[in-house]
Amino acid sequence: ALAWAEAGIDFSDEEVPEEADSEARAGIGILLNEIKAHLNDAHRGELIREGLYITVIGQPNSGKSTLVNALAKRDVAIVSETAGTTRDVIEVRMDLGGYAVTLADTAGLREAAESVEAEGVRRALARAEAADIVILVLDGTAADPFAGIPEDAKAKAALAVWNKADHGFPVVRDGLAMSARTGEGLPALVAALTGLVEDRLAGAGEAPVLTRARHRELILGGGAYRSVKRGR
Repeated sequence: ALAWAEAGIDFSDEEVPEEADSEARAGIGILLNEIKAHLNDAHRGELIREGLYITVIGQPNSGKSTLVNALAKRDVAIVSETAGTTRDVIEVRMDLGGYAVTLADTAGLREAAESVEAEGVRRALARAEAADIVILVLDGTAADPFAGIPEDAKAKAALAVWNKADHGFPVVRDGLAMSARTGEGLPALVAALTGLVEDRLAGAGEAPVLTRARHRELILGGGAYRSVKRGR
C-alpha cells in the first residue's frame, strides 16, 4: 500500500497506473480490519500474561480460607472457627489449567461490629467488583446462607459452591456441593473454575495476542512517534 501511494506522489508527472490509488486504499482497508480484530480481544493477551484475578467471597466461617488453601495446595490463609479471622485481602499466585491466576481470600460478608472488620468487608466487596471471576462460597449447613451478602455481590459471582457437604445439609442444595476440609467435590470445582478461565482467555483462530499494554498503545497509534524517536 505504501509503495502504491509513494508511486503516485513521486511519479505524478509520469504515467502511473490508474489502479494505484484504489490498490493502496484496498490494502489499507484490509489491514485496518485486521488491526481492529486484534484490538477487539477483551485484552485477552494481557490477561494471559498477567493472569486472571479470582476472588472468593462469602459469609464468615463459610469455608473461604479453607477452600483457598485447598486450591493453592498450601496454607495461605489462617483457618479458624472464630468468625471474622480474615480481615484483609490475601492473595496467592497459582496455575490453573495451565493459566496463571491470582486467587484472593477476603473477609466474611456480614454487618460488621467494629471498624476494622467493616473495612475488611468493604475491601472484600471492592475486590469482588474488580475481579475477573468471583466464587461465592455458601455454608450449606446454615439456616440463612445468603445473610449479609449484597445482591450485587451475588449477581457478580460466576460460580457458587455449597460448602461443608461432609456435615450434611438440612435441605437439598441445588448446585455444586463440596467439602473444602475433606476435598469432597473439589475436583468438580476445579474443573468448573478451569472452564471459566478457559472461556475467558481462549480466543478464536490462531491470531497472535497482544500481551503488553505498550503493544496495544503502539497499534492504536498513541505512542508510535515517541517509540520511533526513542529508537525502539
